[in-house]
Amino acid sequence: MAEEEKKTPEGQQPEQPEQQAQPTRPAPITNPKLLEAIAQFKSETNRVNEIKFLQEMLNARYLVPVIMETPPNETMKPGERVSTRVAFQMLTNDKNEKFIPAFTDQDELVKNTVQPRHQVAVLTVRDFAMVFSQNPICKGFVINPFGDNMCLTREQLENLFQHARQVPRQQDGKVLVGGAPSLSSQVDMAMNNLKKEKEMEAYIRAAKETEARKAAEAEESEDKPKIQQTVNPVSAAEKPQELIDALSRYLKKQKGVKRAYLQLMLGEQPHYLIAAECDDDRAAVFAAIKAEAGTYTDLAVKVVDVASDSAKDLVSGEKPFYEKKRFGLFS
Repeated sequence: MAEEEKKTPEGQQPEQPEQQAQPTRPAPITNPKLLEAIAQFKSETNRVNEIKFLQEMLNARYLVPVIMETPPNETMKPGERVSTRVAFQMLTNDKNEKFIPAFTDQDELVKNTVQPRHQVAVLTVRDFAMVFSQNPICKGFVINPFGDNMCLTREQLENLFQHARQVPRQQDGKVLVGGAPSLSSQVDMAMNNLKKEKEMEAYIRAAKETEARKAAEAEESEDKPKIQQTVNPVSAAEKPQELIDALSRYLKKQKGVKRAYLQLMLGEQPHYLIAAECDDDRAAVFAAIKAEAGTYTDLAVKVVDVASDSAKDLVSGEKPFYEKKRFGLFS
């Protein structure tokens, strides 16, 4: 008997064979926030920008050239994890120190002249710290060595983690005890502490802005003459906040200036006296400070060294309006 032909009921589509789901490829590694933080930090080196860079550095995932003992094969699925021994590519600087190159994205990776047998692994700062603990030859890792060239040494990372360990670990308001925290916990604590520091920086900045606004309002509402004494350190009511802020911003960019004082000198010819401590060419630096101050006041400006006789009373009796801070990993 001939096999009966199967017919599809009218109005129905014939059954289609099931299609196997295609494996999902992992998203490409990109770190736009880290690149932005690096640019800001290089443009202006201060604690706020340093904290932002360190946070993004700890959060990032990096493309790292490696040689795997058991390389991936055609049966592996994209994104699948593999356990194998690896050897890292190393770059050597002029001091003969070895660093692991770490790339933020594919565009930076292709700048590396790797050999064909190199594979690419995705690593985090936790992974780098683990590698350093097992490989004393490696000095650290360098982010985008053929671009931004940001080096992080093992000592800098250890300092960051050490700062995290200085704060007791807490959970539900209780201090945890019993052994040193894991490497993963150290990274988490470092990130949390950096976040708190950033919040404190914002609080301090807001407080200073409030103080400056109140001082400006007091000056505007004051009817009596501001010049009443022969020699008078700049008081809260007389503080030329615009001049102080401008000079502070300017001096932050002058690496050789350590601190500076400001005093309003009264008498027949009122003028501002600025006393500065400087490691560079004093004559050139003092002339530049005088020129900068002259754009924010109509009074004459005199700039002297903190060790001079004319600055003795000012330096001994007043706090500097500017003092270069030394902080962080990159101070």
